[in-house]
Amino acid sequence: MKELVVLAQSPDAAEAQRIRAIEVLALVTPPEATEHLTQLLRTPSLPPALRLTAMASLQRRVGVDALPAILPMLDDDNPQVRAPTARAIGRMGGATARGALEQRLAQEEQPEVREALQQALSDVEP
Repeated sequence: MKELVVLAQSPDAAEAQRIRAIEVLALVTPPEATEHLTQLLRTPSLPPALRLTAMASLQRRVGVDALPAILPMLDDDNPQVRAPTARAIGRMGGATARGALEQRLAQEEQPEVREALQQALSDVEP
């Protein structure tokens, strides 16, 4: 597992290899993989594609239990992170998800992110 984390964090590796390493972390048995995925999605210096892959992999690994780790990504500086995060949270559903999406929508200025938030809110079950 250590090799996967090193590869995922290596700026010298091809992005496709880094993405695949992150995806595999969702499938390995050791529970530490969950923490590694959480750390990857919280690393703002990683390219958005890698952080979003870490988010999806964490979601695949632990399901709705990933929500607390994913919610802060709604406030990311990068709209290319916020929009897919909103859609992912909408698919997860629940009252916490709805509240976070509504709160972000009230302050979001980017049109594409606002659209993603509105769509996510329509996907959340009441």
